[in-house]
Amino acid sequence: MTPELKEISQFFETKYPLNKEGLRELLSLFKIARFKKGSQILISENEEKELRFLNQGVIREYYAT
Repeated sequence: MTPELKEISQFFETKYPLNKEGLRELLSLFKIARFKKGSQILISENEEKELRFLNQGVIREYYAT
């Protein structure tokens, strides 16, 4: 297991206990993405189909009606 996935693994082990095989299968679906500071991650009017977990840094978000 990569160091980047260790924290998310600990989260799932604590909050949603799975057996080791189930956890391994779940983590195999994750991919690591890195964004440069100031990058726009979400685009207005686009429907998001991904779930993201933040390991490091801060995300600024705005809600517009």
